[in-house]
Amino acid sequence: GIKWMSSLEAKIEDVKDKKPTAEKLERLRREKINRFRNQHRINIQGTDLPDPIATFDQLQKEYKVHPKIMENIQAAGFHVPTPIQMQAIPVMLH
Repeated sequence: GIKWMSSLEAKIEDVKDKKPTAEKLERLRREKINRFRNQHRINIQGTDLPDPIATFDQLQKEYKVHPKIMENIQAAGFHVPTPIQMQAIPVMLH
């Protein structure tokens, strides 16, 4: 039979349908990473590839890089990773 809904019920149903699934969130995350790589002209091939970093701070947060190494990076004058560093460092630490 026909299922009749009020406009409020229809809006609630519509909102339920738009709830992001884990699969959709992962797809959006991958798209964001791919845009970042394209923007920085990072080309990489393989499987089980780690995401690139945008800042050196991510090394300490995501890879638990020792504070002394972080100090050395800053002392050497590196403030923003180059595109090759953005991807190569996570590959080496992964």
